[in-house]
Amino acid sequence: MESMKVVFILLLLHLIQYLNASNIIKTEYGEIEGFKYLMKNGKNANIFLGIPYASPPIEDLRLEKPQPPKLWNSTLEAKKFGSRCSPHNAEIVQWFGAHSEDCLYLNIFAPEISETSKTHPVAVWIHGGGFCFGDSEIYGYKQLAENFVSRGIIIVTLQYRLGPFGFFSLGDHNLPGNLGLWDQRQALLFLHKVLPAFGGDKERITVWGHSAGGTSASLLSASPHTRGFKKS
Repeated sequence: MESMKVVFILLLLHLIQYLNASNIIKTEYGEIEGFKYLMKNGKNANIFLGIPYASPPIEDLRLEKPQPPKLWNSTLEAKKFGSRCSPHNAEIVQWFGAHSEDCLYLNIFAPEISETSKTHPVAVWIHGGGFCFGDSEIYGYKQLAENFVSRGIIIVTLQYRLGPFGFFSLGDHNLPGNLGLWDQRQALLFLHKVLPAFGGDKERITVWGHSAGGTSASLLSASPHTRGFKKS
C-alpha cells in the first residue's frame, strides 16, 4: 500500500511539472504549445519557437508572394526553431549549416498571461545579413527573455526569404522581386491576428532590426502596403 502511495505521488509530481513546463495558446489557426523559461527575476517567460506565419514557399509557391498559413488540426508543438532560409551561395552554407526553402517561421517570447495582466507592447526584430544570409536562431531565447520579457515586452524574431529566393527580379509584373519584404509584411499580418492570444497589444508594435533588418524596418514604415499597421 505504501509503495502505491509513493507511485501516485511521483506521478502527481510529474504531472504538475509537465503542466508548469508546457504552455498552450489558442489562436484562430489552432493551438500552439510552447514552453516556459525561468528568468533571473523569478518569473516565467512563455517561449514559442518555429511558428509558421505563411504557407511553405515551395513548389507552386516558389518565387511567389507569401500566402497565409493553413489551419492546423492538432496542437502545433513550438519548441524548436524553424529551418533557416537558404542563403545566396554555397560558401555561406558552410558557416550556418542546414537550411531549407520552407523557412517562413517566427518566434514569440512573452510574459506569462494572467487574468489580471494587461496587454504588452511588442517589439518585432528583423535579422540582418545583407538580404543574403542570417536567421532568427542566432539570437536564441534566453537573452531576449531576460532583456525584454522581464520588462513586460513581447519580443518577436522572424525569418524571411533571402538571396535569389527573396529578392530576384525580372523587373516586370511576372517577377517584380522583394519577396523577402513581402514575407515580412505577411509576418506582421499574422501577428496582428494572433498577438492578443499571447497577451500582446497589436496597436503597439515596434519593428526594428540589425543591418538589412534595420533597412527592412525603414522600408516597411514607408510602404503603402503596410498602411493598415500602426507604424513606429
